[in-house]
Amino acid sequence: MSPYNNVVAEFLCGTGIDHRNRNLGFILNQSDDWLGQTHDYIQWCFPSDEPSVAVPGSPYVSSDFIKRVSNPAGVKEGVKNSFCRTMEFYGLEYKSQNNICVKSDDFHNKLWLTRRSHHFRRITRIIKALNVVELSDLASALFSGLLNTPEITSVAGTRTIEIWKNAAS
Repeated sequence: MSPYNNVVAEFLCGTGIDHRNRNLGFILNQSDDWLGQTHDYIQWCFPSDEPSVAVPGSPYVSSDFIKRVSNPAGVKEGVKNSFCRTMEFYGLEYKSQNNICVKSDDFHNKLWLTRRSHHFRRITRIIKALNVVELSDLASALFSGLLNTPEITSVAGTRTIEIWKNAAS
């Protein structure tokens, strides 16, 4: 069991803080510039069962995390809220009726999509985290949306797409 399970769960439920004394609401209300330039919040909003390579010392959770927490619905809600805000950052929109992510109206105004972007690793983490917290439908929606967006696939390349595919399965 990860020593971070309870701390991450409290953060995602809105009752706890991260290592910089920020709560989930604070992070989700930040500007796109802040989200793009700040690198230590994603591990809190999207818990993985693997330690972060990009941000050493970041929290990670056990693979059975969602079964161990006292408020799994609250954790899932926090991750869903993080997902929706992050999709907005990436210029994507989740369509629950079709279970897919599509380009939003301001997709072309977003500046994150560059070759070898660190955001590709963030997206991998997001897909994995969605599966860890048993939100596999959102993981599938994101992966499908990425695959169906030529502007993303042409820049990401086949290796990154394969990594995303493995994360989604």
